[in-house]
Amino acid sequence: MSSTSSEPCLALVDCNNFYVSCERVFRPDLAKVPVAVLSNNDGCVIARSEEVKQLGVAMGTPYFQCGPELRRAGAVVFSSNYPLYGDFSQRVMQTLEAQCPRVERYSIDEAFVEIPGSEQTEREAFARQLRERVLRDTGIPVSIGLAPTKVLAKLANRQAKRRKEAAGIWSMPDDPEIRQQQLSVTPLTDIWGIGRRWARRLETEGWQNAADLAAADPAMIRLVANVVLQRIALELRGEPCLSLEETSPPPRSLVRSRSFGQPLYQLTELRPALGRYLQRGWEHLRRHHLRASGIQVFLHTSRFHREVRYFGSRQAVIEPTDDLWELQRCAFALLQQAYRSGVAYTRCGVMLFGLEPDQPSWNMDTAWQPRAELQQAITGLQQRWGRNVLQLAHTLTAAKGLPLQQHRSPRYTTQWSELPVIGLH
Repeated sequence: MSSTSSEPCLALVDCNNFYVSCERVFRPDLAKVPVAVLSNNDGCVIARSEEVKQLGVAMGTPYFQCGPELRRAGAVVFSSNYPLYGDFSQRVMQTLEAQCPRVERYSIDEAFVEIPGSEQTEREAFARQLRERVLRDTGIPVSIGLAPTKVLAKLANRQAKRRKEAAGIWSMPDDPEIRQQQLSVTPLTDIWGIGRRWARRLETEGWQNAADLAAADPAMIRLVANVVLQRIALELRGEPCLSLEETSPPPRSLVRSRSFGQPLYQLTELRPALGRYLQRGWEHLRRHHLRASGIQVFLHTSRFHREVRYFGSRQAVIEPTDDLWELQRCAFALLQQAYRSGVAYTRCGVMLFGLEPDQPSWNMDTAWQPRAELQQAITGLQQRWGRNVLQLAHTLTAAKGLPLQQHRSPRYTTQWSELPVIGLH
């Protein structure tokens, strides 16, 4: 029986096992094969196919521990291929934006969307068409949970994935009593925004599941916890408190960092790696028309090293700028201060903070004009031909600082040189 509701309907669209699904698009032979994707330096499992989950391999398991079991099961293992995943994410989001009235990009593989229709059958029909369209246009399977609020949509999405009969689409019941029954079997840790620490605290107050939290007095929740938990409880009741944000607020800071493929000892080895990360951060500033008024550089050794552990960090407040050469000058000076000789460094990074919108200057010093024009030219070339088309020369010597990727698949959609070649002898 269809139900009619005057409540606005939201949906959480979540890509299924996203990194694995991206790898399978160009490898259809892996459709039923166990597939795992590893973190930087091939350290831990960060994505698993359903077949790998059934083997009992947990998220975050070190590869050296589960590798033998995966090999015995005939699993295929991939290194992280972030250019491929980022491109597929963009394609999925563009497909959603072309079909839905409003879309909030929540993460690389999730988006909240507005679903049209006043009846549940009508909304579910739209969701099925949306799911089929995303699969047809991108090759990525998704699950869709429908509900009147974001928190309930998150829970509905869990059911869409867990229930085989749902076929990837599940609606939170409109009937309050039926909804309450569903929430009564939902543990607190399944609720979006509630971690284990908060769950333990709420349980001591007598709230054991989602239904208990939804039925609690909002004023008491705010007294015991905070306004965030109060809003979560109201959303569990079906009262929208978290609006759909079609435009994300600008970030206040950004970090670019990677673990090295091998330990680095020399300052001359660290500079190219840091320069590479800084250039990635600068590209983000330019893309979002931001300037940084602070910079921090950090480097550290392996946390598993028992004899020598070191973490160095230096920061500086600067005049707001998006000038790559000025940022680089500051970053290298801070690296010099944080560096300690004779130490095996396994990671370094840079944080740009105090970000603010870029404001055009009508009184720009004429000496800076050529540099501004050069940066604009670099940005234009990267937008047209890709981020790697033009780089600072010293970053090209950062090979020792690159993470290990012994199992990386080709970057099919972003690198011409890695496209499959057919018919050549």
